[in-house]
Amino acid sequence: MHAKMRPGANLSAHGTVIACRVFDKTEEEDVNHGTQITYRSIVFCVREVYTPTYVTDPYVTWERWTSVLKSDPTVIIADSFSWGHYHLSLDMAVADYDHRVEDKTHEKADIDAISARGVNDGRAAATWLIDGNTDAPLAVLEGLLRGIDEGDPEVLDSLPMPHLGGEWSDNPTWEDICKEELDRYEDGEDDLLNVYHHSFHEGVEQQIREMHRDLMAV
Repeated sequence: MHAKMRPGANLSAHGTVIACRVFDKTEEEDVNHGTQITYRSIVFCVREVYTPTYVTDPYVTWERWTSVLKSDPTVIIADSFSWGHYHLSLDMAVADYDHRVEDKTHEKADIDAISARGVNDGRAAATWLIDGNTDAPLAVLEGLLRGIDEGDPEVLDSLPMPHLGGEWSDNPTWEDICKEELDRYEDGEDDLLNVYHHSFHEGVEQQIREMHRDLMAV
């Protein structure tokens, strides 16, 4: 990211950068400058607008286009700011920035979708830990819960794990899950894969505790 896009950068009349989130990056050839990289971002700034006789909204969020040379990213070819939203309240400005970032990235919605899928898949996998042929199912579940609560490596390693390699026809791949939940699969969505794994394990534990409560109630 260019220095002028980082927190603390002074953008003259546009203010000082508090936060910046890039949501799109493209490369294109320019006959005058060669290859250039264009960043589209949402930027949150604070402006020095207080005077002895006049006060206006100090916080502003912008949609920003910044083009730099690929051969020398320190050179800004173009830098434009549009659709400024001005705020007197810092809380309102932060909320507006978060909303504009989410509108462009869908990051929170993606996390929520993958988290819900992970929990559901984990719960489904855990239902196979006991069945009608399991001897002393309540004792089995109590042993699992004790191992979870104590962090017993042997117990933790025995719990269901996500199978995303497509080894079996009824197991989805990570690409399948992304397409089903996000309608896309781009470059692996590594951060979301971590969310899925964490949520899967949450789902496994939830299901074990629920099965234990159900058996205790019998």
